[in-house]
Amino acid sequence: MPREAMDYDVVIVGGGPSGLSTAIKLKQLDPELNICLLEKASEIGAHILSGNVFETRALDELLPNWKELNSPIKTKVSKEKFLFLGKSKSLSWPTWLLPSVQQNHNNYIISLANLCRWLAEQAEALGVEIFPGFPASEILYNEDGSVKGVATQDMGVDKNGNKKDGFEPGIELLGKVTVFAEGCRGHLGKQLIEKYNLSEGKDPQQYGIGFKEIWEISEQNHEEGMVMHTAGWPLDNNTYGGSFIYHAENKQVFLGYVIGLDYKNPHLSPFDEFQRFKTHPAIKKIIEGGKRISYGARALIEGGLQSLPKMFMPGALLIGCDAGTLNMPKIKGSHTAMKSGMIAAETINEHLKEKQDLSIYEDKFKKSWIYEELHQARNVKPSFSWGLILGIIFGVPLGLLMGLNRFAKGFFDPLIELYRPVPPLAWAPLVITVFGIDNVGKIFLLFMVSFSIMIISARAGASGTQLSKIHASHSLGASKWQILRYVIFPNSLPEILTGVRVAVGMCWGTLVAAEFLAGTTGIGFVENVAKKYFQYEVIWITIFVMGMLGLLFDIALRKIIDKTIPWHGKG
Repeated sequence: MPREAMDYDVVIVGGGPSGLSTAIKLKQLDPELNICLLEKASEIGAHILSGNVFETRALDELLPNWKELNSPIKTKVSKEKFLFLGKSKSLSWPTWLLPSVQQNHNNYIISLANLCRWLAEQAEALGVEIFPGFPASEILYNEDGSVKGVATQDMGVDKNGNKKDGFEPGIELLGKVTVFAEGCRGHLGKQLIEKYNLSEGKDPQQYGIGFKEIWEISEQNHEEGMVMHTAGWPLDNNTYGGSFIYHAENKQVFLGYVIGLDYKNPHLSPFDEFQRFKTHPAIKKIIEGGKRISYGARALIEGGLQSLPKMFMPGALLIGCDAGTLNMPKIKGSHTAMKSGMIAAETINEHLKEKQDLSIYEDKFKKSWIYEELHQARNVKPSFSWGLILGIIFGVPLGLLMGLNRFAKGFFDPLIELYRPVPPLAWAPLVITVFGIDNVGKIFLLFMVSFSIMIISARAGASGTQLSKIHASHSLGASKWQILRYVIFPNSLPEILTGVRVAVGMCWGTLVAAEFLAGTTGIGFVENVAKKYFQYEVIWITIFVMGMLGLLFDIALRKIIDKTIPWHGKG
């Protein structure tokens, strides 16, 4: 039996935030476009795991008057808490010390399912055709290999794939452009990534699993607008994860737990860890006497910018969590998914009207705030070396200049002496507040630590050069550059390398202390967490590791000094 075919300008697969935003933006750009949207659930929002702290940035752009359109966005975040959990105790961490990405000022606690239902109403009012209950089961291709559209699932098939009496073939939905917005690990999206090799040159994707429950709790335990996150128990220090508790309207609480699927313990059961978490006194007192009214689980796509595949292919675009636009440090993906859909709509409009290639999607993506946000949130490694290197690069020349030139010494010396006595850790709160404790923050902090040390060392080395050597070089016809290279610099090198040794030690101590104060990774962070939970064996191990690493740095630098300036200290 042949399948019925329906032609559209744009076919959108998935009725989540990204797909609905694409449909709305397309209709705003061109009301004449013929658009259909497929949703596998029986109604829009039925497969959306509810409970969300929502950032309105994308919605402000899509529907600036959303407050006047009876949107379900009502409960503004009014209070925040962050708890470190031990087995039976908890410690409240000041939220002003948290990185800015984990702060929720001006955000809203919402039901994401209700938001999607409301977005669907806005889309239908603009003329978008929405077909709930029709899962797209197959990708259709043109002869040239480009995406032609999708086919819905056949009806009336038994468990063995045989046609029953009431068999009805699926419908072919054909579009000039097809947009895949299925969410994390969408089965059609995975096929496209493999067929077109979209993940070539990208890091492997990373995933987590999130559990979420909606509870109705007693009025005395409910604080509408309160957002709480926790870290620590019941997970160990080697397992990534944490919880969230959002106090919504109508005495409801959205309770959830996220665990990265890269955990090492083969016996760990994420679901059981979530159940254990609810027995902690700090959590139990919130939900005790309450009633669980809904629950579910879903995969989370956590790879970030490095794992983001190419999002265009002939005849189609891949958007939202189908591609992987979740901002993991924020634990938020709705606003980024919506923005990716809006960029897709702009791309499609230019493709249909101006015959632009769909590859312009990635150009637009990289010029948007979503790229900037994901770039800032990408996984980072400690930037110990770069801060030190920059301190050496800028400090040594300035120190040599001050040692050789009285005017430079008179000008810079008061400034350096004003800044030098400030203890390195005094810079940490300012740097953490302005830059955070990611790459930029660490580089700047360690630069500030090492810069003055290198200036003073180089200045002392240059000032200590014997004038007789300089005069002798002049008399032999040496140029200023030759005197600097062959006389002054070798004479200064012992002091410079000694300064490097001191700077390495100071940078190492400062970095660990900064991680202790506000880090989310690193040995300082591990020791801080261990301190909260009285894990003395972990504290001793971190102290030993810090000491050994410091010793290795020092031994390596001593070897460098011995090889570079073997005459030093020999009289």
